[in-house]
Amino acid sequence: MEGANINVITSVKWVQRGVAKADPYKLKLSTDEIKEIIEENIKHKKDAIKKFKSKSENSDEDDVEACMDDYDEEDDAVIGLDDIATVGEDSATTSSYALDLNDNSDSEKEDEVIRPDDNLLLVGHVDNDFNSLEVWVHNEENQDFYIHHDVLIPSFPLCLEWLNHDVTTGTAGNLCAVGAIDPIITVWDIDIMNCLEPAFKLGKVKKKSGERIGHSDAVLDLAWNTEYEHILASGSADKSVILWDLDSLKPSTCMLEAGKRVESVEWKPDDPHSLLVGSRDRCARLYDCRTEGVNTPFNVKGKVEKVCWNPKNTSLFYIGTENGKLYGFDIRSSERMWHLKAHDEDITGLIAHKSYSETLISCSMDGSIKYWDDKGPPEMTYSRDPIVGKIQCLAFNPDNPDFIAVGGTNKSHNLRVLNVKPLPKVIIENDLQPSKEIPRTSSESKSRSESRGRPNFKSRPDFKNRSKFRKNSASNQRSSKDRQGFKGKKGFRNKNNAKS
Repeated sequence: MEGANINVITSVKWVQRGVAKADPYKLKLSTDEIKEIIEENIKHKKDAIKKFKSKSENSDEDDVEACMDDYDEEDDAVIGLDDIATVGEDSATTSSYALDLNDNSDSEKEDEVIRPDDNLLLVGHVDNDFNSLEVWVHNEENQDFYIHHDVLIPSFPLCLEWLNHDVTTGTAGNLCAVGAIDPIITVWDIDIMNCLEPAFKLGKVKKKSGERIGHSDAVLDLAWNTEYEHILASGSADKSVILWDLDSLKPSTCMLEAGKRVESVEWKPDDPHSLLVGSRDRCARLYDCRTEGVNTPFNVKGKVEKVCWNPKNTSLFYIGTENGKLYGFDIRSSERMWHLKAHDEDITGLIAHKSYSETLISCSMDGSIKYWDDKGPPEMTYSRDPIVGKIQCLAFNPDNPDFIAVGGTNKSHNLRVLNVKPLPKVIIENDLQPSKEIPRTSSESKSRSESRGRPNFKSRPDFKNRSKFRKNSASNQRSSKDRQGFKGKKGFRNKNNAKS
């Protein structure tokens, strides 16, 4: 949309402590390339806004076609570190694209260090002509909260998922998968500052035939399987769920049974073969991924926006709908245990507290966050308006679930980290004066950070399809023999390559 004025946080995802590199790699970009990036991103943004504004039930008309077809022989979906930069004596040949591993500024290098007690918060941010994946640092003890670096991404971000399965190296990594209006999922190495391209992509269009592999519409949710680490589930507006094999970068299983666009996907905490899927056809389905297409439906009176499991009692799960209703189910029965009117508008976030088994947290486009005591029929124990506008997303800190991140549409204040513990009685709060302003301009970030002695280093943007900077190096890619996928009908390959 021409002239659209948008500043919204679309998605948030925490990274636990101790995962990120203490001293991230840093790439240097030239002024000319930064200018080119900005021009490319503006064009993408205008196209994405038009598509986002017009998106409705029209996306439900066509099924996914050929999502299980073989990929082309080319390997440009995987980009290793050596493909985008050179190190050492050869750095002169790549000019400003050299990997800066030996920064001469000791003070700057020290400021960029990620400490063992830091959490990273991954943020999908749309700010007018810029779509970005931001990497924030949050330190509970020092009360630090600032942008460490960010990456300009090619399309309007809709969902994020952290994973550590790095196909480019074969070792544990620190990666973020981004689902967007564009059907191709991009996966970024967040241990690299100013990165030029995603580490790899899921989905593509064949050059010769024009045939699309993977999703054909926006990717609305992602879920990484922490037991079978090479598996990533994605739900799309094309009405499909795809299980991606990260070793081969191909769809392993494609499920088309969802009646309308898929809004939410969640793996069962104690069963890595069971996937809960919520879609706009007023139904949540529990899939056994070892048996293709077999699922158990759970019907509700509203289009499903969010699903989540109870981490303490994994027979229980919850559904949030677009009409603001909450539902509780037990997988041992198709009948709902309870339902209630929780919010006035769409429920956009739903999480069960990891430390308090009977506490459920919901957020909504109505601007409120609510805590529910699920001891039978739920009772609201806490309500808060964090003043971030229409709330779009919600996430727990994995190391201290009393901290939650929330993002919204308030152009001047759209991201907050809240410390809220479950309380025994009903408390309603309005944050008329937000307790902590979050810097958005580089000057604000710098002054805020310097007061704590830890400046912000907001990275320069990244390239889209900068293939001329790649090197044809096979050393960073696994051989075809090493890329072992899995068959959905036979179950997943576990960490020790044993069949389930």
